[in-house]
Amino acid sequence: FNMKALTGFSQGQITETDGYFAGNFKLSGTTTAPKYDGQLTFNDADFKVAMFNAGFTLANETLKVNNKGLSMENFTILDENQNTFVMSGIIGTESFINPTFDLDVKADNFQILNATKDDNDFLYGKASFDADAKITGDLQIPKIDMKATVGSDTDITYVMPASTVNIEERDGVVNFV
Repeated sequence: FNMKALTGFSQGQITETDGYFAGNFKLSGTTTAPKYDGQLTFNDADFKVAMFNAGFTLANETLKVNNKGLSMENFTILDENQNTFVMSGIIGTESFINPTFDLDVKADNFQILNATKDDNDFLYGKASFDADAKITGDLQIPKIDMKATVGSDTDITYVMPASTVNIEERDGVVNFV
């Protein structure tokens, strides 16, 4: 699958694409209980997330897919400066509604944002970070044990929409430990 086709599918949210990804899958079972096993391999797959004006590369990465989930070993995403974001582990998809996580994540000066006000009028600037994290739990109650450092070049602006300025109370609890 040519990455250039993603530009149209993403309605312009993914731009400057190059390279491709290929896959090989075995599908069996029934429509109510399908069984599948395969993998996707990315080859020099370049793309830019338009709203963040941030480019990424998947040079030669493999994502394994089966009924248990998506698994990866040292799945590396490079930013425009060749800095790395590496994931290993599994995203369990036995329940698509509430996937489970068992992931190790490491980032080294990874640039996630390089946008101007013209790219994104509510969040812009530069942002990079280092991280060493373990993500477990599920989508409803994810458990994240992380050590993260914001890069010294990080300088972002967030413009709060006027419609949310008058909100005084929010439901829900977020605990940081």
